[in-house]
Amino acid sequence: MAQTTTDQNGYYRFPVNRNTNYMIEAVRKTHPHKNVYFNTTSTPKAQKIMRQDIVLEPVHDLKLLAGLNKIYFDFNKSDIRPDAAAELNKVIRVMNNTYPDMIIKLEAHTDPVGSHAYNDNLSEKRAKSTYEYLINNGVSEDRIVSYKGFGKRIPINHCTGKQNCSPEELELNRRTEFPILQIKKGIIASK
Repeated sequence: MAQTTTDQNGYYRFPVNRNTNYMIEAVRKTHPHKNVYFNTTSTPKAQKIMRQDIVLEPVHDLKLLAGLNKIYFDFNKSDIRPDAAAELNKVIRVMNNTYPDMIIKLEAHTDPVGSHAYNDNLSEKRAKSTYEYLINNGVSEDRIVSYKGFGKRIPINHCTGKQNCSPEELELNRRTEFPILQIKKGIIASK
């Protein structure tokens, strides 16, 4: 690879071999990797500068975009813990400052302890408390299309109860997730 430098505008510069095909790989944690290919064989010898703009679309993952840790709940509770509030504040910043057209839905889950009916009710309360926190702290209601509890139906680990899981493993299932439906006006998520 040729030695790269940056100019006063922050553009990368490197010498090119006029008989070579090139690939530029654009990498950013919050955006999918993108490869751009270009050929220099037809570039006139008098041309000194070649420019290749690369536009990256953000990933449709709010956890990644916000640097979000999971939103956890205490056993048998639906109130927002201080650690969860700190994480929800990241969601608020991303939605209000970075992506003001973002539209999401909320999905809350429980651990596997208790009946389906009990956990369905508890996860609905968790979804609602998350929704209310976001709305009460500046996210417009029309940007959260729904909030729903899924009870214990979608665990993220092997846990089936207290007998085969540690308290920490059980807690991993007591969470809220944030599927993105739209990130920019007119760009609908693929979910």
